[in-house]
Amino acid sequence: MPFAQARGPVRLTWAQGACVLGLVALGACKPKSETQPGSEPHFATPILGDVLVKRLGPADEQLAGVAFDDRAMSGQARERLEASRIFAPRPSEAAGGGSSRSANPEATVLAAYAVENVWAEGKGLARALVRLKVAVKPSRLADPYWAEDVEAQGEIPYDTAPESAPPARAFTTLVSRMMTEMLDEYIARQQLRRAEDSVLLAALKERQSAHLEDALRIAGRRKLQAAVPALLELLNDEREPVRDAALGALLEMRERRAVKVLTTSRSMHDTREMRKILNAIAVLGGNEAVSYLNFVADAHEDPELRAYAREALGKLTPRPEN
Repeated sequence: MPFAQARGPVRLTWAQGACVLGLVALGACKPKSETQPGSEPHFATPILGDVLVKRLGPADEQLAGVAFDDRAMSGQARERLEASRIFAPRPSEAAGGGSSRSANPEATVLAAYAVENVWAEGKGLARALVRLKVAVKPSRLADPYWAEDVEAQGEIPYDTAPESAPPARAFTTLVSRMMTEMLDEYIARQQLRRAEDSVLLAALKERQSAHLEDALRIAGRRKLQAAVPALLELLNDEREPVRDAALGALLEMRERRAVKVLTTSRSMHDTREMRKILNAIAVLGGNEAVSYLNFVADAHEDPELRAYAREALGKLTPRPEN
């Protein structure tokens, strides 16, 4: 996994942390299903299987003197995950010796990392790329939300002459910190999925919450009506991922109050944004949706959007007004 495969030039400092700005979700952070806490009749909570931390090569010659203890980091990662209590307990030893077989699926955790030494603007940089992957088997027995495949890139500057060996502590500290933060992010998402409605509502009010998008998706799956006012407000958030998550939640809830907000909040000159809005309005339906789609189909200056609005009208499924 060379650095060229990173999902973007993320430059992080020690104070910023690796996962706050550097995580790139590869699909697992958009779970396919969600239920109320304690009501998961179709899925079982996984038990924790193997946990492995592994360095990827080839090793940088400049870092020959930097020793990483993958075995110790694997043990620390396991302890962190076990202490979180997000996984089902492993069955106790069966009477008479031997292990009892669990009916729960098993989650295996792999944290792979690569490091390199970089010189830029007269300063040294300890740089690391970390990938965290959680796989659950048999996958059909567990909520897809348990699966994870994310990566982060981070770096810390250090002051050492170019001809000197880079300080080992900078690299080992960076990797350890990134591992810890990525595991904590995963644990926090799983805990939020089980949280009471009041916890979700509090997360929605905290606009800068690191887990705001997850809270939005979970609120949508729970059809949490108390969250609707916050969801409607977040349709105007300056961050596109947040707007999209709020819109997705409102669509799952088939909340027609979103139509009015959508027709007045976004620029009609942003083609990509308008396509999303027209599609959402068609899904929600209602008299207001029909009026707006007809207006765009007849009067918008962009012929592409006029055509898209007509197409959306054709897909609109009539539903009675609330």
